[in-house]
Amino acid sequence: YIDPPYNTGNDSFNYNDNFNHATWLTFMKNRLEIARDLLSEDGVIFVQCDDNEQAYLKVLMDEVFERDNFVANFIWKKKGTSTNVKGVQVSQLCELIVCYTATKATAIYSRIIKSENRTYSHKDELGKYRLVIIEKKNTGEYRRESMRFKIIGKEPRTGKRWQIGEIKAKKLETAGRFILDNEIVKQKIYDFEDADSFSAQPTLLDNIGSTNEGDREITKLSFGGKFNNPKPEKLLQRIIHIATKKGDLVLDYHLGSGTTCAVAHKMGRQYIGIEQMDYIEDIAVKRMQKVIGTTVRKDGELLDSVAFDGGGISKSVEWQGGGEFIYFELDKYNQKYIDKLNAIKQGHGTAKTIEQLYDEITKHAFLNYDVESEKLLASKKDFEKL
Repeated sequence: YIDPPYNTGNDSFNYNDNFNHATWLTFMKNRLEIARDLLSEDGVIFVQCDDNEQAYLKVLMDEVFERDNFVANFIWKKKGTSTNVKGVQVSQLCELIVCYTATKATAIYSRIIKSENRTYSHKDELGKYRLVIIEKKNTGEYRRESMRFKIIGKEPRTGKRWQIGEIKAKKLETAGRFILDNEIVKQKIYDFEDADSFSAQPTLLDNIGSTNEGDREITKLSFGGKFNNPKPEKLLQRIIHIATKKGDLVLDYHLGSGTTCAVAHKMGRQYIGIEQMDYIEDIAVKRMQKVIGTTVRKDGELLDSVAFDGGGISKSVEWQGGGEFIYFELDKYNQKYIDKLNAIKQGHGTAKTIEQLYDEITKHAFLNYDVESEKLLASKKDFEKL
């Protein structure tokens, strides 16, 4: 999942959100081709955008991921009321999440694990359970009289039949698995019994968080005002739920405020988050420390203690903190050479140090060879004659 710059034509974001159209497409194409190569054979990619580039993004992804692998444009309702601002003629209430699979054989509907969304609001000596009504309307081929019998002294209501056969029902009744709730017979189903069942996923993501909810979540984490328009945890919960099961690997290479990693961690997924902006240390890393609730150490020395924060989806998934993550910062490989060159410009260097630096750069630095190396070499020889 990625939430890249939308190319809205303004620079209110901390990253550059004011590309020209062709530059934006190149920016996206380069990254999407790498993402395609990283996907597992049954992988799924979600790219969030709005109307500024969504049509062009779809065509681009048709090229990169192949048109046959297109799944859907999921429509996320990001707010409930229209914008009342002078000059705004149409209020955008929705954003799009373009979805592709790695191969046509990946059937996304069969990856929706319904049991993870079930609520087990009751508990007894055997554990947590949910209650289900075991009656079915007397329609079509279901008018079998064999499905009318007494369970805990009650027959089905008028026009209905039991959904469970008599032999199985008697076993369940003996095991104490039925209760009478307002004269309706209900069956206990425990969390450890529930197998995963599957159904088609609607493309309309309504009542699944909002931009305001995302703002409240990071404000509660003390990051308010440091990052604009973060996605709410509920939205990422749904996306991760659609495409993965526990233990699967989630990648977000436009990590931003860290919502994807926070949700993936709470849902028991592995994850990799990548961000090139410096605010990753002040927002995403600190957010993950609060997701876990941890002590921060460096070389064995205690640096800080971070209290667990149970916001976002924590309550719905019964998240209580724990686990770990590893944070890497990529070495700015060429920066040390730039620093040395700047020092020489300021008069801190001799002819010998310049020559040594030139040799070091040509042997070890990442160079852009859109230059004429023969002329550089000739310049070096001229310099050596001085």
